[in-house]
Amino acid sequence: MIVIGKIENRLTILAIALLIIALLGFLDYKTGEELSFSIFYLIPISLLSLYRGTKVISILISTFFASIIWFLAEYYTREYSNLFFPIWNAFARLVMYSAIGLLLLYLKEKDKRVNLINSNLKALNEEKNKFIGIAAHDLRSPIGGIYSLSDLLINEYNNYVSPK
Repeated sequence: MIVIGKIENRLTILAIALLIIALLGFLDYKTGEELSFSIFYLIPISLLSLYRGTKVISILISTFFASIIWFLAEYYTREYSNLFFPIWNAFARLVMYSAIGLLLLYLKEKDKRVNLINSNLKALNEEKNKFIGIAAHDLRSPIGGIYSLSDLLINEYNNYVSPK
């Protein structure tokens, strides 16, 4: 993943994801009916969704490609009584792959927004604390003077002042 983290070109990342999907399709084809790799197609789609700079069209392309590759691997390794069944399964996988990929993409975008809002809130909190510190200091000085003068008047000049 370190090597992929340094790649900036979105088309290169999409090509890597499609290559992994094709490799999974080849493994799915070679294992035949005995072992299904349908859940593993989500790995490159998920990684593509979570990669920075990924667009919705990349997710849709990869999910469509994964559904077609899965359909071809299943169609050529199993016997179906009707062509409708593998097409229906491929469509169901297309919907499932697309939903998961898009949900991960939107989750990543929401997480970026939350982090930005949190950093703004931290800056505002620091500014508020600074303001309250200044205000408390500025209020403490006059109140301390008034308190000292009133204490002096009460203690020292109590006998000289008449209650009226």
